[in-house]
Amino acid sequence: MTSRSDDFTLKFGSSAYQRNPPVEQAQQNQADSPYVGNGGAHPIVFGEMARLIESIDWSPSPLGPSAQWPQSLKTALNICLHSRFQLAIYWGPELVFLYNDAEREVIGSLHPYALGKPAREVLVDMWETVGPMLHKVLKSGEATWSVDQPLMFDRYGLVEEAFFTWSYSPIPDDDGNIGGVLLVTQETTQRVLAERRLREAAERERKLRAEADSQRALLETVLNQMPAGVVIAKAPSGEVLLANNQAEQILQRSVGELRSVEEYSQYQIFRLDGRAYSTREQPLARSILRGEVVMGEELRYLRPDGTFRVLFTNSAPVRDETGAIVASVVTFQDITDLRLAQEELLRQSNNVIHDLAGKLITAQEEERRRIARDLHDDVAQRIALLSSQMHNLQESLPTGIAAAEELSDIQEEIEQTSESIRLISHQLHSSTLILGLPRALEGYCHEFSQQRRIKVEFTQKGSMVRLPEPVPLVMFRVLQEALYNVARHSGAAQVEVSLLTEEDEVRLRVKDRGKGFDPAQISDGLGLVSMRERLRLVDGKIKISSAPGLGTEIEAAVPVRPSHSSATIPA
Repeated sequence: MTSRSDDFTLKFGSSAYQRNPPVEQAQQNQADSPYVGNGGAHPIVFGEMARLIESIDWSPSPLGPSAQWPQSLKTALNICLHSRFQLAIYWGPELVFLYNDAEREVIGSLHPYALGKPAREVLVDMWETVGPMLHKVLKSGEATWSVDQPLMFDRYGLVEEAFFTWSYSPIPDDDGNIGGVLLVTQETTQRVLAERRLREAAERERKLRAEADSQRALLETVLNQMPAGVVIAKAPSGEVLLANNQAEQILQRSVGELRSVEEYSQYQIFRLDGRAYSTREQPLARSILRGEVVMGEELRYLRPDGTFRVLFTNSAPVRDETGAIVASVVTFQDITDLRLAQEELLRQSNNVIHDLAGKLITAQEEERRRIARDLHDDVAQRIALLSSQMHNLQESLPTGIAAAEELSDIQEEIEQTSESIRLISHQLHSSTLILGLPRALEGYCHEFSQQRRIKVEFTQKGSMVRLPEPVPLVMFRVLQEALYNVARHSGAAQVEVSLLTEEDEVRLRVKDRGKGFDPAQISDGLGLVSMRERLRLVDGKIKISSAPGLGTEIEAAVPVRPSHSSATIPA
């Protein structure tokens, strides 16, 4: 902020002060005291600045001996030195700088050099901004007010941008003229920069959301070009995430509004022998609820107009890395015309019927192969390209923001959908079943230990009852987030994970032996917000205990039978 040599010293009489020297209280006649009160009989002793100002011989300075200072200056200085707010005084035509203890935080290493100096010599880097303001107050007597004003400021040997809210107010002298200026300061650098970062983060999130919406639109375009109807539903709720145009054309009714498996009952589906499907026996429901892969199942569907259509159906679950079902996809083709043709041909003579039947069977097999080829060569390739583009976009994102997590979920769904279509195309069958919450947690702990090189000990206490959906998924996501935070922040080499069943409550505890933190000093991050929101959906609660050097413990508790048992959460 100033241009001066390192060995520059500020001298008043016999006292010399380096840039940051220890301050010693010097002997001074009470008559020369700048403080007010019975002729200096009661000097102020509040803070270092009071002692420092009193110890200086002000005779050589522009202010002259302190005993001769105007009463108005002494009064203002007394108020300034007694205040815990950041206050300073610029006095006289040269605007000599006087300040209190709190103001030292603002000027940094310029203390004590700045004390008693003209403002022009102290405020070098910002003089073009504040100089005219100070002189205007001296001239007009009108106070100024500046909010979050940016200033280039050298207070620690490096010019930096800082933000301040301050006011310049006139101080009258003993004759009623303007003798000086009172500075009331509040540094707002941290708040302004934090708000700037929030705005920038919000703009990045907006752009990412727009990009994610664009990618989703591209996925919908790909699905709408498929010759078969396609419906993708979330597990375990059955809520429809995507349905292409062909699906609604074939079914002759809206599909995207479905929010649960129970709502599938509005679709009347029958086996070829006339027996009705129950809601949970429909192909998509079987994949969601039981993980079943349905291949080439033909069924009769009753349209709202009362006509039947024969559908060739395939369905498969979409699983995450732990094997848990997070979604399911069903494809179906209207083969009614083929069946009608077959029935018509069956009424022909036996020889003709057998001949045409053979041709129909060949046509059917070709149709099935064509569907599989279309799925593999066209749709799978498009989804693979889309997955690659989404992956590149995800790799460019910073971690820890809501849009990145949402984009990651979409990427996962795309990859899993691609895998499901590949399974249908190649008629592969997966018999993996959901193993239950304890096995899932234990398996993830083992996988985490191998990937992160952090020892995780898993224990289970109490008899595990059957948990209502989506409680197991909530607890599993809490464990994932908690272990992720351990790996990212704690520096721990060991983690203890326990699952406890106590009366009507299930508790998950994750305790690390890392560096810990002060919860009062840390605001809720996105990870903690995510855990709280997931638990809230199942009437659960979370408790965090931590202290610097003592590690961190997270405890999530969920009622065995939450009141909102039908709640669904993002997978």
